[in-house]
Amino acid sequence: MTPYDPGQPRNSAASLARSSGMMCRLLACVVLVGLVGCVRLPEGEPRSAAPAGVQTVVVICNSGPPAISSAPGASAVAPADAPLHERLRSRAAAVARALKDKDMDALAALAHPTRGVRFSPYSYVEPSDMTLSPAEIRGALKDPRVRVWGTQDGSGDPIRGTFAGYFHAYVWTHDFTKVPDVKVDATFGTGNMNDNFAEAYPGAHYVELYKRSVDEMTSRPPSGTGMEWESLRIVFDEIPGDGGRVLALVGIIHGAWTI
Repeated sequence: MTPYDPGQPRNSAASLARSSGMMCRLLACVVLVGLVGCVRLPEGEPRSAAPAGVQTVVVICNSGPPAISSAPGASAVAPADAPLHERLRSRAAAVARALKDKDMDALAALAHPTRGVRFSPYSYVEPSDMTLSPAEIRGALKDPRVRVWGTQDGSGDPIRGTFAGYFHAYVWTHDFTKVPDVKVDATFGTGNMNDNFAEAYPGAHYVELYKRSVDEMTSRPPSGTGMEWESLRIVFDEIPGDGGRVLALVGIIHGAWTI
């Protein structure tokens, strides 16, 4: 029972009821926000449905622009009149999502229709690096054919195997949809290996997705040092398309510390 303050006038029963209802609703909101707190939802993950009759309020805190979106809608192409760096990031998000999902049909649809996609195991691009056409990309993960994909750093031995083997060793070595460090037409570091991108892809553009080494975890921006860093450089060429210029995928370059 609420104690009566003799210094204050008594409220009517209706007023008390209204006040009590408002206080209950306010208290419920405060408790709910306190329970939910500040939540960052993992991008692209399925979200469990709330029990029937229960409404859930989620407060999403953003600590800055996402590195590269892995949400299902990330493959949507930026408008043709958007700035080039936005179109590049949007297209790179689509490529990264296709690689993560092993959706080779989606990857083939992003590939250059005539040049195909060249796969390079290191930042120094060799003319002999394997190039696959869109048709070859579609069935690549199931293709039993053994190819030579380049030369191993250090030993000099040929990188020989199926596309599936190459994919796991030199393409999707990390979930690059979740890396916080992304650059457009610039690189974080190439270690001790020469970077001949300008010669290998004259006039092309690229987005680099960078996984930091342990030594770089506290550096801002990353310094390109350490032995555990890896990168995925996604290369595009602009070609005529429906409604304007289209960014076509022409290269996927794996970067890592080398001997």
